[in-house]
Amino acid sequence: MNTGFSGKAIAVTGGASGIGLETARQVLEHGGSVAIFDLDAQGLDRAKVGLAQYGDRVFASVADSADLRSMTRATDQAVEKLGRLDGLVANAGIRMRSVPFTKLDEDTWDQIMRVNLRGVFVTCRAAAPHMIAAKAGAIVTVASISGQVARLDQSAYCASKAGVIQLSRALALELAQYKVRVNSVCPGTVNTAMIQKAIKQDGENILHDRIYGSAARFRTGIPLRRIAETDDVANTILFLLSDAARHITGQTLVVDGGESII
Repeated sequence: MNTGFSGKAIAVTGGASGIGLETARQVLEHGGSVAIFDLDAQGLDRAKVGLAQYGDRVFASVADSADLRSMTRATDQAVEKLGRLDGLVANAGIRMRSVPFTKLDEDTWDQIMRVNLRGVFVTCRAAAPHMIAAKAGAIVTVASISGQVARLDQSAYCASKAGVIQLSRALALELAQYKVRVNSVCPGTVNTAMIQKAIKQDGENILHDRIYGSAARFRTGIPLRRIAETDDVANTILFLLSDAARHITGQTLVVDGGESII
Protein backbone atom coordinates (compact mmCIF):
# COMPACT_ATOMS: atom_id res chain seq x y z
CA MET A 1 0.00 0.00 0.00
CA ASN A 2 1.39 3.38 -1.02
CA THR A 3 1.85 5.79 1.88
CA GLY A 4 4.02 8.25 -0.06
CA PHE A 5 2.99 11.70 -1.21
CA SER A 6 4.93 12.07 -4.45
CA GLY A 7 2.93 14.26 -6.82
CA LYS A 8 0.43 15.25 -4.12
CA ALA A 9 -0.23 18.65 -2.57
CA ILE A 10 -1.36 19.08 1.02
CA ALA A 11 -2.56 22.30 2.69
CA VAL A 12 -1.93 22.83 6.41
CA THR A 13 -3.38 25.57 8.60
CA GLY A 14 -1.41 26.61 11.64
CA GLY A 15 1.57 25.51 9.59
CA ALA A 16 4.14 27.93 10.98
CA SER A 17 4.95 25.85 14.05
CA GLY A 18 4.15 22.83 16.16
CA ILE A 19 2.06 19.98 14.79
CA GLY A 20 1.30 21.87 11.58
CA LEU A 21 4.93 22.54 10.72
CA GLU A 22 5.97 18.96 11.55
CA THR A 23 3.17 17.61 9.36
CA ALA A 24 4.26 19.82 6.47
CA ARG A 25 7.87 18.71 6.90
CA GLN A 26 6.91 15.04 6.83
CA VAL A 27 4.78 15.47 3.71
CA LEU A 28 7.76 17.09 2.01
CA GLU A 29 10.09 14.32 3.18
CA HIS A 30 7.71 11.81 1.59
CA GLY A 31 7.88 13.60 -1.76
CA GLY A 32 4.82 15.83 -1.60
CA SER A 33 4.21 19.56 -1.86
CA VAL A 34 2.72 21.70 0.89
CA ALA A 35 0.84 24.94 1.34
CA ILE A 36 1.22 26.30 4.86
CA PHE A 37 -1.18 28.92 6.15
CA ASP A 38 -0.86 30.89 9.38
CA LEU A 39 -1.67 34.30 10.85
CA ASP A 40 1.87 34.53 12.25
CA ALA A 41 3.80 36.20 9.42
CA GLN A 42 7.14 36.02 11.25
CA GLY A 43 6.54 32.38 12.09
CA LEU A 44 5.81 31.66 8.44
CA ASP A 45 9.07 33.34 7.43
CA ARG A 46 10.97 31.14 9.89
CA ALA A 47 9.13 28.06 8.61
CA LYS A 48 10.02 28.91 5.00
CA VAL A 49 13.68 29.22 5.94
CA GLY A 50 13.55 25.85 7.67
CA LEU A 51 11.91 24.26 4.62
CA ALA A 52 14.01 26.08 2.02
CA GLN A 53 15.68 22.84 0.91
CA TYR A 54 12.38 21.74 -0.63
CA GLY A 55 12.33 24.68 -3.03
CA ASP A 56 9.17 25.35 -5.00
CA ARG A 57 7.34 22.47 -3.35
CA VAL A 58 6.52 24.88 -0.51
CA PHE A 59 3.88 27.62 -0.73
CA ALA A 60 3.30 29.83 2.31
CA SER A 61 0.63 32.46 2.85
CA VAL A 62 -0.57 34.59 5.74
CA ALA A 63 -4.24 33.73 6.16
CA ASP A 64 -6.96 33.83 8.81
CA SER A 65 -8.38 30.31 9.07
CA ALA A 66 -11.69 31.68 10.39
CA ASP A 67 -12.22 34.19 7.57
CA LEU A 68 -13.74 32.65 4.44
CA ARG A 69 -12.48 35.33 2.06
CA SER A 70 -8.94 35.05 3.42
CA MET A 71 -8.91 31.24 3.30
CA THR A 72 -10.51 31.04 -0.14
CA ARG A 73 -7.91 33.45 -1.53
CA ALA A 74 -5.02 31.57 0.07
CA THR A 75 -6.33 28.16 -0.98
CA ASP A 76 -6.96 29.24 -4.57
CA GLN A 77 -3.46 30.71 -4.75
CA ALA A 78 -2.00 27.48 -3.37
CA VAL A 79 -3.82 25.41 -5.99
CA GLU A 80 -2.60 27.75 -8.73
CA LYS A 81 0.97 27.50 -7.42
CA LEU A 82 1.06 23.74 -6.70
CA GLY A 83 -1.32 22.66 -9.45
CA ARG A 84 -3.68 20.63 -7.27
CA LEU A 85 -5.01 19.99 -3.77
CA ASP A 86 -5.09 16.40 -2.53
CA GLY A 87 -5.37 16.92 1.19
CA LEU A 88 -6.09 19.38 3.97
CA VAL A 89 -4.98 19.45 7.59
CA ALA A 90 -7.24 21.82 9.55
CA ASN A 91 -4.85 22.29 12.44
CA ALA A 92 -5.02 25.97 13.47
CA GLY A 93 -6.24 26.45 17.02
CA ILE A 94 -5.72 28.26 20.31
CA ARG A 95 -5.73 27.14 23.93
CA MET A 96 -7.96 28.45 26.67
CA ARG A 97 -6.60 29.72 29.95
CA SER A 98 -8.30 27.81 32.74
CA VAL A 99 -11.36 29.80 33.88
CA PRO A 100 -14.38 28.58 35.89
CA PHE A 101 -17.55 28.61 33.81
CA THR A 102 -19.18 31.19 36.08
CA LYS A 103 -16.31 33.59 35.37
CA LEU A 104 -15.99 32.87 31.66
CA ASP A 105 -16.68 36.02 29.65
CA GLU A 106 -18.44 36.07 26.30
CA ASP A 107 -15.44 37.48 24.46
CA THR A 108 -13.27 34.53 25.49
CA TRP A 109 -16.01 32.08 24.52
CA ASP A 110 -16.43 33.76 21.13
CA GLN A 111 -12.68 33.84 20.45
CA ILE A 112 -12.23 30.14 21.27
CA MET A 113 -15.20 29.18 19.10
CA ARG A 114 -14.10 31.44 16.25
CA VAL A 115 -10.63 29.99 15.94
CA ASN A 116 -11.15 26.37 17.00
CA LEU A 117 -14.55 25.59 15.47
CA ARG A 118 -15.42 28.25 12.93
CA GLY A 119 -11.84 28.04 11.69
CA VAL A 120 -12.24 24.35 10.84
CA PHE A 121 -15.56 25.02 9.10
CA VAL A 122 -14.12 27.88 7.05
CA THR A 123 -10.92 26.01 6.17
CA CYS A 124 -12.84 22.97 4.97
CA ARG A 125 -15.34 25.18 3.16
CA ALA A 126 -12.53 26.83 1.20
CA ALA A 127 -10.73 23.58 0.34
CA ALA A 128 -13.58 21.13 -0.28
CA PRO A 129 -14.67 22.49 -3.70
CA HIS A 130 -11.25 21.66 -5.15
CA MET A 131 -11.48 18.08 -3.90
CA ILE A 132 -15.09 17.72 -4.98
CA ALA A 133 -14.12 18.80 -8.48
CA ALA A 134 -11.33 16.21 -8.52
CA LYS A 135 -13.56 13.57 -6.89
CA ALA A 136 -10.70 12.69 -4.57
CA GLY A 137 -9.09 13.98 -1.41
CA ALA A 138 -8.56 13.61 2.30
CA ILE A 139 -9.23 16.04 5.12
CA VAL A 140 -7.84 15.66 8.63
CA THR A 141 -9.09 17.94 11.38
CA VAL A 142 -7.10 18.37 14.56
CA ALA A 143 -9.40 18.22 17.56
CA SER A 144 -8.36 17.19 21.09
CA ILE A 145 -9.12 14.58 23.71
CA SER A 146 -10.77 17.53 25.47
CA GLY A 147 -13.48 17.15 22.85
CA GLN A 148 -14.22 13.72 24.32
CA VAL A 149 -13.25 14.08 27.99
CA ALA A 150 -14.55 16.96 30.10
CA ARG A 151 -11.88 19.25 31.57
CA LEU A 152 -12.21 21.39 34.67
CA ASP A 153 -12.35 25.13 33.87
CA GLN A 154 -12.08 24.45 30.12
CA SER A 155 -15.74 24.60 29.06
CA ALA A 156 -15.27 26.69 25.91
CA TYR A 157 -12.26 24.70 24.73
CA CYS A 158 -14.01 21.38 25.34
CA ALA A 159 -17.11 22.54 23.49
CA SER A 160 -15.08 23.83 20.54
CA LYS A 161 -13.15 20.60 20.11
CA ALA A 162 -16.25 18.44 20.53
CA GLY A 163 -17.76 20.52 17.75
CA VAL A 164 -14.76 19.81 15.52
CA ILE A 165 -15.22 16.05 16.00
CA GLN A 166 -18.91 16.10 15.14
CA LEU A 167 -18.45 18.56 12.26
CA SER A 168 -15.84 16.21 10.82
CA ARG A 169 -18.22 13.26 11.01
CA ALA A 170 -20.93 15.27 9.28
CA LEU A 171 -18.52 16.33 6.54
CA ALA A 172 -17.38 12.73 6.10
CA LEU A 173 -20.97 11.74 5.45
CA GLU A 174 -21.61 14.58 2.99
CA LEU A 175 -18.35 14.33 1.07
CA ALA A 176 -18.22 10.54 0.75
CA GLN A 177 -20.20 10.74 -2.49
CA TYR A 178 -17.29 12.71 -3.97
CA LYS A 179 -14.67 10.22 -2.72
CA VAL A 180 -13.37 12.74 -0.21
CA ARG A 181 -12.51 11.31 3.20
CA VAL A 182 -12.71 13.27 6.47
CA ASN A 183 -11.22 12.13 9.78
CA SER A 184 -10.18 13.70 13.08
CA VAL A 185 -7.08 13.37 15.21
CA CYS A 186 -7.39 13.98 18.95
CA PRO A 187 -4.03 14.72 20.58
CA GLY A 188 -3.49 14.78 24.30
CA THR A 189 -0.77 17.04 25.67
CA VAL A 190 1.87 17.75 23.01
CA ASN A 191 5.30 19.31 23.35
CA THR A 192 4.61 22.56 21.48
CA ALA A 193 4.62 26.27 22.21
CA MET A 194 1.04 25.83 23.41
CA ILE A 195 2.07 23.72 26.41
CA GLN A 196 4.78 26.24 27.25
CA LYS A 197 2.10 28.94 27.24
CA ALA A 198 -0.06 26.74 29.46
CA ILE A 199 2.78 26.46 31.97
CA LYS A 200 3.13 30.24 32.06
CA GLN A 201 -0.61 30.82 32.41
CA ASP A 202 -1.63 27.97 34.72
CA GLY A 203 1.54 27.19 36.68
CA GLU A 204 4.60 24.96 36.48
CA ASN A 205 2.81 21.96 38.02
CA ILE A 206 0.59 21.56 34.96
CA LEU A 207 3.01 19.24 33.15
CA HIS A 208 3.46 16.96 36.18
CA ASP A 209 -0.32 16.86 36.70
CA ARG A 210 -0.93 15.90 33.09
CA ILE A 211 1.62 13.09 33.08
CA TYR A 212 0.97 11.62 36.54
CA GLY A 213 -2.60 12.74 37.14
CA SER A 214 -4.19 15.06 39.65
CA ALA A 215 -7.21 14.40 41.84
CA ALA A 216 -7.74 18.14 42.25
CA ARG A 217 -7.77 18.65 38.49
CA PHE A 218 -9.76 15.47 37.75
CA ARG A 219 -6.97 14.18 35.51
CA THR A 220 -6.02 10.52 35.26
CA GLY A 221 -2.47 10.89 34.00
CA ILE A 222 -0.74 9.41 30.95
CA PRO A 223 -0.03 5.65 31.17
CA LEU A 224 2.98 5.94 28.83
CA ARG A 225 4.35 8.56 31.23
CA ARG A 226 5.31 11.19 28.70
CA ILE A 227 3.62 13.87 26.65
CA ALA A 228 3.49 13.52 22.88
CA GLU A 229 6.06 14.97 20.53
CA THR A 230 4.83 16.71 17.39
CA ASP A 231 5.90 13.80 15.19
CA ASP A 232 3.68 11.43 17.21
CA VAL A 233 0.68 13.40 16.01
CA ALA A 234 2.03 14.16 12.54
CA ASN A 235 2.62 10.44 11.91
CA THR A 236 -1.05 9.78 12.56
CA ILE A 237 -2.13 12.67 10.34
CA LEU A 238 0.02 11.41 7.48
CA PHE A 239 -1.48 7.95 7.78
CA LEU A 240 -5.01 9.36 7.52
CA LEU A 241 -4.03 11.48 4.51
CA SER A 242 -2.37 8.57 2.75
CA ASP A 243 -3.71 5.82 0.52
CA ALA A 244 -3.06 3.39 3.37
CA ALA A 245 -6.22 4.87 4.96
CA ARG A 246 -8.24 4.88 1.74
CA HIS A 247 -11.23 3.10 3.35
CA ILE A 248 -11.27 5.11 6.57
CA THR A 249 -13.60 8.09 6.92
CA GLY A 250 -15.66 9.67 9.67
CA GLN A 251 -13.33 8.34 12.36
CA THR A 252 -11.46 9.84 15.30
CA LEU A 253 -7.95 8.67 16.17
CA VAL A 254 -6.68 9.51 19.64
CA VAL A 255 -2.98 10.20 20.22
CA ASP A 256 -2.69 10.63 23.98
CA GLY A 257 -0.41 7.94 25.41
CA GLY A 258 -3.43 6.11 26.79
CA GLU A 259 -4.78 8.97 28.93
CA SER A 260 -8.38 8.69 27.75
CA ILE A 261 -8.70 4.92 28.29
CA ILE A 262 -8.81 5.25 32.07
